[in-house]
Amino acid sequence: MHDWVLDILACPLAACGGRLTVREVQASRKDRVRDGVLGCRACGAVFPVVGGVPIVVPDPSAWAARYYDAALAALAEANRASRQAVDLIELFAEASPGVDPMRFGDDWVPDEAAGFDPDAVPGDRPASELFRAFAAAADGDDPVRVLGDMLGGSAASLGTTVELGTGAGFLARALRARADRVLATDLSLRAAFRAQHYAGKGAGAPVAVAVVDADALCLHRSKVDTAAAANLVDLLDDPLFFFESLAHGLKKRGRLALATPDPSLGTDDDARLDRLLDAAGYRIHAVADGVPWLRAHGGRHVQVYFARIVLARPR
Repeated sequence: MHDWVLDILACPLAACGGRLTVREVQASRKDRVRDGVLGCRACGAVFPVVGGVPIVVPDPSAWAARYYDAALAALAEANRASRQAVDLIELFAEASPGVDPMRFGDDWVPDEAAGFDPDAVPGDRPASELFRAFAAAADGDDPVRVLGDMLGGSAASLGTTVELGTGAGFLARALRARADRVLATDLSLRAAFRAQHYAGKGAGAPVAVAVVDADALCLHRSKVDTAAAANLVDLLDDPLFFFESLAHGLKKRGRLALATPDPSLGTDDDARLDRLLDAAGYRIHAVADGVPWLRAHGGRHVQVYFARIVLARPR
């Protein structure tokens, strides 16, 4: 875990927002916390760090109990299942014995995570692949590219950047090329490991990851230059709170870039996304609508969405 993560993330308990500090370190690597415990200076709450990933959610014990199997599997998959990490997950899970375990479903599909390329498939290609290639050729843009263009093209610096809902890590990788540092967050520990591995390859800005609940996001004031959230806001219980929390963390000239296939956010109001941004104190600077987002589940199953992409700044 990079030390600067604690300059961005604050205690997520309601009405707290205190500063988190390293309270107990059970293992370290290259002067970074690998497995240990963070504590809040204000309220005393504690949060585990496993495999170098801080679990900064309102109730880390309930999270560990609910996703116990998924967390241990993610640690093993990432080759970070140290005795200390496993003990921490068990310790926190045991503090919430009444929580029903759940299987965590990561928000990416196998071909998407592998970087599916229809042009690389030889021979006769199914109609779904032909449609994907056609859509890409006809439009020439995808949500990641459009988000990047809205943020000023390849020459513009993104500064300190936070991505919410990193999923398979593709956007984090694109942001890294232009940022000073990137914090990629997700509710899934496996997604955090995936983003760290995929986005952190090669030269570029440092990439840190954290497990965060976007519905309980808490950032220190004015620490973030750029926030990005692709295909996340329509999944949240309280998008207004999410936007307000991001506004609190953004610097005076900070930017929020987001994409969603459902700007109505589950209602009959197609303008709900824009209305919530306005209510949360943002001014919309750029919009792209109908940007195709294609998710390949295999050679014959491709989902097609048309996303609305928005760049906004706090007023």
